[in-house]
Amino acid sequence: MNNIVTTNDGSSTFFSNNFEETYHSTHGARSESQHVFIHHGLHYLSYKSRIKIFELGFGTGLNTLLTLQEASSQEIDYHSVEKYPLKFNDYSSFKSALQYNEQSLYETIISAKWNTSTKINSYFNLTKYHVCIQKFNMNSNYDIIYFDAFSPRKQPELWEPFILNKMYDCLNKEGTLVTYCAKGQVKRDLASIGFQV
Repeated sequence: MNNIVTTNDGSSTFFSNNFEETYHSTHGARSESQHVFIHHGLHYLSYKSRIKIFELGFGTGLNTLLTLQEASSQEIDYHSVEKYPLKFNDYSSFKSALQYNEQSLYETIISAKWNTSTKINSYFNLTKYHVCIQKFNMNSNYDIIYFDAFSPRKQPELWEPFILNKMYDCLNKEGTLVTYCAKGQVKRDLASIGFQV
């Protein structure tokens, strides 16, 4: 079982014993997800009525929850890949640390079966894939990519140009990739592939 950590904005995250790193910023788990993935991702394409999102790193499911809460005026098709899903007890601990009015919605998200498309409500469809990204067949075009792997220091194989190029190839022309990582080499690799950074 991973250790739950309260971050500076009062929201919770986990310290991964496997990667020896927290799933979110200790300065604020919710603040980070809201700023990076919702504000600069979902809101960037707020003019679109239908959006297809790909997430690398389902993790705790926080990005999924926040997207679902924000997307009532948009139809969302949300795909998320996770090689190392949390244990049931971890998800339960994370749920209990959420605001009371979010717990039922979060339960629906984490209860959705892996590798199966699940209609969460009339405007949100979720598909979680229990697979590594290297083996995942990205056969569709996405409007937004939430790139939320552990840091390049802990999961360098997920930040290699091969993976970033895979992301570029599956984005729509006006699509966007958002990530918390601001490492210089990652930015240079993204630019060399064709991303406007």
